[in-house]
Amino acid sequence: MTEVVVLGGRRFVAGLFWTKPGAEIDPKGRRQWAWSVELGEQTGWIPKEAGLRGLEGAPSLAASLAEHIGGSGDDDAAGWVALLAAEDGRSALVRMKDGAIRTDGDQVFENAETAEDTVASARAEGAQVYGTAGAITDGGGWLEVDVGRLPEGGDEAGLKRTGSGKSRLKVAGLSAAFLLLGVGAVAMLAPDMLFGLVGGGQKAVMDVVEVVEAEVSARIENGALVRACSDAEAEWPPYMPAWELTSVACYGWFLETELIGLRPELEGRAVMLVRWELPGKYVAALHRRIAEEHLAAWYLASVVERRAWAVVLLDPVLGRAEGEAALPYLEFRRQVDRHLGMQGAHIDYSDKSGVVEVTVGFSRGLGRIEPVVADVPGFELVSLSRSGRGMWVLKGRQVASVWLKESLYWELAGKGSGGKVAAF
Repeated sequence: MTEVVVLGGRRFVAGLFWTKPGAEIDPKGRRQWAWSVELGEQTGWIPKEAGLRGLEGAPSLAASLAEHIGGSGDDDAAGWVALLAAEDGRSALVRMKDGAIRTDGDQVFENAETAEDTVASARAEGAQVYGTAGAITDGGGWLEVDVGRLPEGGDEAGLKRTGSGKSRLKVAGLSAAFLLLGVGAVAMLAPDMLFGLVGGGQKAVMDVVEVVEAEVSARIENGALVRACSDAEAEWPPYMPAWELTSVACYGWFLETELIGLRPELEGRAVMLVRWELPGKYVAALHRRIAEEHLAAWYLASVVERRAWAVVLLDPVLGRAEGEAALPYLEFRRQVDRHLGMQGAHIDYSDKSGVVEVTVGFSRGLGRIEPVVADVPGFELVSLSRSGRGMWVLKGRQVASVWLKESLYWELAGKGSGGKVAAF
């Protein structure tokens, strides 16, 4: 399970899935992954289902440790194992063997005791043990890790959005172009300064001030998402003559890769996505034109053959988490059953990649659903959808607040812009 852990006052991402050296994930398989980090011939992946957001450049703990420790140890083949105590009592473990992070070698444990068997197994294989005070509780011969010296992330250990890698040649070319442009501007505006830069003269010494942007802990507000979805349905009625409505879905944090590829600004937004199909008894050419005219004002739309879809932005649904923590699993289920089960809802629990997903079916309108889900303790509503005129299906999870740069938080928490110009 991929999670954010705090070590020495700094945030790291732990629990990635690591491919074997040289292994590749096919393009279709990449769609299930949201973030990745490169480490030599290996790639560490974070699934979309982990629900983690705003991770661009955040350091992978495993990659940071690998860069910090390297291939040290009595035997390179045996490698090393590191167990670090997080500030909330959990422990993060990383196992390096044969010069690579094992596919199951990046994990987060509830406490140090639950990781002891894994550490003991690595020790028996001859691995050097690293750790922090409070994490390694048995055996000697371990070396302490100074978490304050772990790499910050960036290009080496920092996470990147899947598919967002940059070509080194392109980056180098752009850098050179900007450098030439900057030197040209200096030559025109301040020739004396240019002389000082390239050919002697007095050297100006400038203080470099690093500006660190504040971060905000955010979560999806349940009532806001239901309300925004209801308002969008009223403002953008999802009905067209002859076309059958197949689904209406509202997302608190949009992650559909194909549509984000068309419009990158949709990632992380609250949106309503509607899909239609045209029955075979209708003339396709005529009704495609009718659909294109009908959807022209939506933010983004597509009409191809007998299928159509359209997207509008919702009003903001993000709010500050205010230190809200996830409830223990059994207490979480008790609260969901207590608040939603008494409403006659059909509740189904599933565990995907360590994320508890709750599916709730309501045979009632959004206006009656909002007060029911608004204040369920520990429950974060992720999406709600329905097929045609069927019941609403709500998908939620245990509260998973994330840290966002303050500027990104206010951008995502800003007013939705509804419809703009559709692209067919």
